[in-house]
Amino acid sequence: MVKYTPMIEQYLQIKKNHQDCLLLFRLGDFYEMFFSDAEIAARELEIVLTARDGGGRKVPMCGVPYHAVNSYIARLLARGYSVAICDQVEDPKQAKGIVKREVTRIITPGTVLGDLIGDEDQNNYLAAVVLWKDRIGFAYIDVSTGEFNVTECDEEDHLWIESELQRVHPAECLIVHELYPSSLWQDNASQADIQFMTLELERYNPAQAADFIKRQYELLTLEGIGLGEHQAAVIAVGAILAYLEETQKTRLIHIQLPRYYSDQQSMRMDTFTRRNLELVSTLREDRRDGSLLGILDFCLTAMGRRMLRKWIEEPLIDEQEINKRLDAVEQLHASSVLRKQLRELLAEVYDLERLAGKLGSGIANPRDLLALQQSLQIIPALKDTLSDIQAEESQLLYDIADIDDLAPVTELIAHAIDEEAPITVREGGIIKAGFHEEIDALREIQQQGNQWLISFEAREKERTGMKFLKVGYNKVFGYYLEVSKSNLDLVPPEYIRKQTLVNTERFITEELKEYEDKLLRARENLHDLEYQCFQDVKEQLLDWIPAMLDTAQTLAQLDVLASLAEAAFLYDYTRPSFNQQGEIKISGGRHPVV
Repeated sequence: MVKYTPMIEQYLQIKKNHQDCLLLFRLGDFYEMFFSDAEIAARELEIVLTARDGGGRKVPMCGVPYHAVNSYIARLLARGYSVAICDQVEDPKQAKGIVKREVTRIITPGTVLGDLIGDEDQNNYLAAVVLWKDRIGFAYIDVSTGEFNVTECDEEDHLWIESELQRVHPAECLIVHELYPSSLWQDNASQADIQFMTLELERYNPAQAADFIKRQYELLTLEGIGLGEHQAAVIAVGAILAYLEETQKTRLIHIQLPRYYSDQQSMRMDTFTRRNLELVSTLREDRRDGSLLGILDFCLTAMGRRMLRKWIEEPLIDEQEINKRLDAVEQLHASSVLRKQLRELLAEVYDLERLAGKLGSGIANPRDLLALQQSLQIIPALKDTLSDIQAEESQLLYDIADIDDLAPVTELIAHAIDEEAPITVREGGIIKAGFHEEIDALREIQQQGNQWLISFEAREKERTGMKFLKVGYNKVFGYYLEVSKSNLDLVPPEYIRKQTLVNTERFITEELKEYEDKLLRARENLHDLEYQCFQDVKEQLLDWIPAMLDTAQTLAQLDVLASLAEAAFLYDYTRPSFNQQGEIKISGGRHPVV
């Protein structure tokens, strides 16, 4: 039997529980992969496959830098692989023996978050399909935005669910084993790039699913969210929540309550009709350009582009709701000045939905909070721009003008986060001066330390007579005194040689080493304190996530309405009117796609 090193034994023990994933194993500044995972990753990522001593044999190995890992994970996800992230969960300096490691997150095609998302203009859905007592439940969620939808229908109406699957086009679909025959979905799998995952029957029933839902949303009953009588829908929702709990290893705070919908709320279209109408992609080349979506999309935000796609794929059938949208488009079409002002403001808005999603999943970085602040700062001006709109002119625009500007969120970020904050959270420079007294004090020590080094260099030049002497720093040797070779005869005996270069040599002294220890301790304490302060700021923002998502939806809606008004202006479109005679009259019309 092969005897492996303790580190490889630790890897194998963790890998045993994640056989269906590529395991990225954190070692210092790299994520490493071993054995068959390394062979697969080296091939797919086109990186060097090497080997290391595993104890009794050479172990295949490849790795990627931790700071660039997201780009490599995205490439693996695009090729259909799931990835388990195994991190160090204790300080290596405090570890006795092998550093403790755990899988902190499993990333699958349907559970992508943050910077791993490929196309910001499309939702990335995780879906679930179940059959329970002749009812089919279908749920889908975009984990990056928190959007959650669910429906159910009679088993005999399975063609509608299949068309919904094609419309939603999830990156990943959960099929509860034996609750729905997965063979019926093979055509969908072959026609669309959907990854199917089969779940075991015994884990899923209405009672267990209800428990997952109540735990996620801190509910006592499901009656208030419209799912009480829909057991198949409950199981579908519960399956998704259970899968997220298993993969994310934490409760995702930003996930919205599931919205129950039916086929009576929008126009029902089968897959054949959708394709032939070229709603979101062309028939021949399957391209966005040339489709109805491509023609009407003048949106300025990613949120707006995603909402426009939904509006096109789910056409309204309620005349009153249609007229509400038409009223808004007509107002924006009639006033080029108003439309231009609104669009200039919307151009400053980042993807609020996904920023809220990153905050709710715990992965938001300082730049994300600054983007959130910048986006919210335009709202007072937007409200002022819409202030003259009357409800009789457009109820939608009148309601949008009442948007919440989330002033406490903007103020907290403005006071706490430095405008030049980095993306990383462990290297300092995050917290604005004046926000935290202890951080300010530690920064003062650092600044005094820099002045001490300048003084130390000047003193040593004068004491030794060496003109070509300077204090330098690198991560390997720390602080050092660099002396040119022409001055080596002036080096005093207390200088300790550390490194020889072509034209210079580097030394340390006991005094410099002692001060370096003091400076590094202060820097480490500062970075730790800034990190904790940043976490505290994020914690304060969590309660605002529902309001952030509401504001994001309102801004997306305005962006879509302004986009449609812009399209109407550029293409000279006119407003249709309704009649009760069942007649369609088109005069001087032209097809937008053909």
